Amino acid sequence: MAAYEQRGDKWRAKVRKAGASKTETFKRKSDAVAWATKREADIEAGKVGLIPNKSFAELPKRYADEVSINKRGARWEQMRIAMFIREYTQLCETRLPDLGPETFAAAPAIGQPSRRSSTWMRRAP
Repeated sequence: MAAYEQRGDKWRAKVRKAGASKTETFKRKSDAVAWATKREADIEAGKVGLIPNKSFAELPKRYADEVSINKRGARWEQMRIAMFIREYTQLCETRLPDLGPETFAAAPAIGQPSRRSSTWMRRAP
């Protein structure tokens, strides 16, 4: 349901539906009504709203399938994405609604060399 409120010489449109809430300010009321109608239609169509109950791994997989294929270095980027999913299984198995800062804090640091890497300096005996 949309609500309209005049604030000085501007109009504020508020849309709240199915757990989603959006607010925008416009110069004309007709613009506010048009925006609110479009936003409500998007919410009803499922384009905007609650976080879907998918695993985190589905995000990079979708990126690899839809975006990476159009890049010049697609093969290498898809290999890096596959490696990320393989290396960070616990993170990738987490459902999107359950993701938070603590999830990423518990994951091993990305970009740091592993202990078995040859880039680590060895101590002199």
